[in-house]
Amino acid sequence: MTLCVRLATTRDFHAMAALFAEVDAIHIDNHPERFRSPGQPPRALDYLEQVLASPHQVFLVAELEGRLTGLVHVAVYEAPAIPLFVPRLTAVVSDLVVAEEHRSHGIGQRLLSEAESWARLHGASTLELSVYEFNTGARRFYEGAGYGTLSRMMSKQLR
Repeated sequence: MTLCVRLATTRDFHAMAALFAEVDAIHIDNHPERFRSPGQPPRALDYLEQVLASPHQVFLVAELEGRLTGLVHVAVYEAPAIPLFVPRLTAVVSDLVVAEEHRSHGIGQRLLSEAESWARLHGASTLELSVYEFNTGARRFYEGAGYGTLSRMMSKQLR
């Protein structure tokens, strides 16, 4: 079976929505105080169109035998124009999703590698991402790909 990673198109919207729904369910199950089911497609078509039209961000999709099995969203940002920060471009992965039945087959690694290549091509010197503490599988995946903890976001429920 041949894996193809390509730029997403609006024709991919429904397949991408199914992937987002799958990963969103994991977040809803683990943090119901923070996440809820949207009761509609998890990301709107106009959101996808906005990303596709931007030169600073991209959705890449993984296709196996004509079926979408994964996606990654990556965007490039300039460091804040504050003297403390070294002027540079940073790429940020905001979503990386692989369908559950296709995990551990190299699709996530391929998507991440393609995201890194896209980021380099767009002048980024680093690629950053966030992962929730509960998601040990994703944390292990990213650590195995060479990512390390840069900072830690902490939270406290206020009653």
